[in-house]
Amino acid sequence: MADTKLEQLQNQEPIVFQINKIIQDEYEKLKSISKNYVELKRNCEKRSNEIAYRHAEIGRCVKKKFADCLEKDLEELRCPSKDT
Repeated sequence: MADTKLEQLQNQEPIVFQINKIIQDEYEKLKSISKNYVELKRNCEKRSNEIAYRHAEIGRCVKKKFADCLEKDLEELRCPSKDT
């Protein structure tokens, strides 16, 4: 999953790629410390709010990217791959 995301990001501008990579890495870190998706969602909201407190525009971007990542993860849980 992460490899596919990186491939998609590599087709973008270098600065956009770097920003998205940082956000994805932060999401993965939050995912690794969360016990379940409810806690992950809470942790994502908390982290994006912390960023937004100091940098509103960046915080909004992070919040949206976290929400997109969480939605993709949940979608994969609902619709497992036919390969497995």
